[in-house]
Amino acid sequence: MTQIQTDIAPTRRRRLRYGTIIGMTVAGLAASPSFAAQDDEENDSTFPETYVTASQVPVPAEAVGSAASVVTDTQIEQSQERHAGEVLRRVPGISVNRTSTVGNLTQVRIRGAEGNQTMVIIDGIKVNDVAIGDEFNFAHLLTYDIGEMEVLRGPQSSLYGSDALGGVVSVGTRRATEPFEAGLVAEGGSFGTGAGSLRLGSAGENYDIAFTTSYFRTDGFNIANDGGEDDGSNVLNSSLRGGFSPTENLSFDFSGRIATGSNEFDNGDPTSDNPMLQTDFFNFYGRGQGALTLFDGAWEHILGTSIVDTANDGEPGSDFATDTYGETFTTDYQTNVFFDTPSFADAAHTLSFLAERQYVSYRQQGRVSMFGDPNFETHATNYGYASEYRISLWDNLFLSGAVRHDDTELFESATTWRTTAAYLFEDYGTRLHGSYGTGVKNPTFIEIYGLFGDFIGNPSIQPESSKGFDIGVEQSLFDDRLIVDVTYFNQNLEDEIVNIFVPDGMGGFVGTVVNLDGESERQGVEVSLNIEPFEGFTLYGAYTYLDADDPNGITEIRRPKHVASLFANYEFLEERANINLGIEYNGEQTDTDFGMFPSVTRTLDEFVLVSVVGSYELTENIALFARVENLLDEDYEEVFGNNTPGIGVYGGFRVGFQSE
Repeated sequence: MTQIQTDIAPTRRRRLRYGTIIGMTVAGLAASPSFAAQDDEENDSTFPETYVTASQVPVPAEAVGSAASVVTDTQIEQSQERHAGEVLRRVPGISVNRTSTVGNLTQVRIRGAEGNQTMVIIDGIKVNDVAIGDEFNFAHLLTYDIGEMEVLRGPQSSLYGSDALGGVVSVGTRRATEPFEAGLVAEGGSFGTGAGSLRLGSAGENYDIAFTTSYFRTDGFNIANDGGEDDGSNVLNSSLRGGFSPTENLSFDFSGRIATGSNEFDNGDPTSDNPMLQTDFFNFYGRGQGALTLFDGAWEHILGTSIVDTANDGEPGSDFATDTYGETFTTDYQTNVFFDTPSFADAAHTLSFLAERQYVSYRQQGRVSMFGDPNFETHATNYGYASEYRISLWDNLFLSGAVRHDDTELFESATTWRTTAAYLFEDYGTRLHGSYGTGVKNPTFIEIYGLFGDFIGNPSIQPESSKGFDIGVEQSLFDDRLIVDVTYFNQNLEDEIVNIFVPDGMGGFVGTVVNLDGESERQGVEVSLNIEPFEGFTLYGAYTYLDADDPNGITEIRRPKHVASLFANYEFLEERANINLGIEYNGEQTDTDFGMFPSVTRTLDEFVLVSVVGSYELTENIALFARVENLLDEDYEEVFGNNTPGIGVYGGFRVGFQSE
């Protein structure tokens, strides 16, 4: 996996004639008005200049063959969502499931793949948590310091290894750009919600450093249908990011992030002595790297190291309390060679090689059961070697090929590969793009060794593997005021890992995991739309059709066939005022009811969520904002048996200063 990419991501965006776009307005929160104003007029576009996750090196948007989307900080500012998982609801090909209260477990699935098959990267750090089954809980990531989010869809193991079987979500936090920057955000509203952020930053000719701390809490509401107590949550994020360049060809970068908090939930039994439970978490992510370029930038070397340290304390006070801890130490070296052959097809070439060592440890402690003592720890070391070749021909044909080999202590070695192509018909405003690749997902430590509650591991479980392709066309019309992208994708998964119940030998049953025989098929269509009929008004739309079946032809749970969104954003009063209308549609989907034995499948109804968001800049440095969520007070479920919030009203202010 290319650890360095988001560390060298460009923070400035401009409109391009070509490039995959997000057909949406993205939820999130930018910093103060002065921070938003520091970029020039070009950077207010939703069109990315460069993608940093689609390859081992940053590449121009028109050269990306894989299906990709980007969320800019401008979009984040416009719609005021506070959690990163809510931002991703607007991205084509993605489905999001949140366990009721904002701040509770939030899973992101790409093209029907499982949540732990989505690789998540923050500032170049792989942050998937081995302590919760290799997933990343998006409820732990607030949006206050996010500068951009990229989504790469389809198998990407050839670049990033295991966990990238379904795709990649990459987050880059904002870097300082001025000698002094300061910002403050504060708000409150329904369900006893309070949130805020403080940011400080400084940048000079050869350095930059930025610190952000942000907090979100809510009293919540009653998750279960029984009982009467509210179930709340809280999360604190603190991040530090910076860099230093002692010479023109040598640079050092660092980033660190702490996320900590808790969330409450019900055990479903109002007569219990412990009707409300709580989980606590603490996550630390850190990375440092150095980059050296030689021969006027033709040869690049990057050496870095990362650490992920997580703790999840489960259900304090419960008989089923289990605490899990994970650590991941990664050391990686990447070298890139860039050269041109003008006499041959006016070609530009890039050759990259990556070597990576990753040490992963897992520890759990909890109740001793009849199936064994869950108080144990284990570890594994993985080695990955990847290479990629990219070529640009005649400035309109872009090809790439990548291959990766992974050796791990626990399973047989795996080799994955990917190829992409993109072609520009510049005179017609048309871009064709496509990719084919393979992926792998190793079983989690919990699936192999898990011994807590009524679940036991399966040491014989085998890795999952996939192969898939996508092909699409992007069309620009009316001087880029209308851009539409339509992509078809098809991906098959072998040896899918599923949970089952088996006899425990004492008249009862216990949960475990097995590999399914045959292929699980996922296919569908992604559509994104961007319309700018006149200055200041933008209309975004996205639609995804997904058909995800297991080898028996049964539709897999939490994979709605239809997901759509439509967002309108209008800036007026010389861009001092902004209003945003959002409509999200989530189609009918299935989920598992574990309240019965054997468990049964339930159907969750479709739902529509409407939001209205607005802001107004009182001065250059002070702005007021407000939003209404779930305007129609829709009653819906994303996870069976878990209530969701009704209509909510929120408001606050933001203040920012900077010196040039």
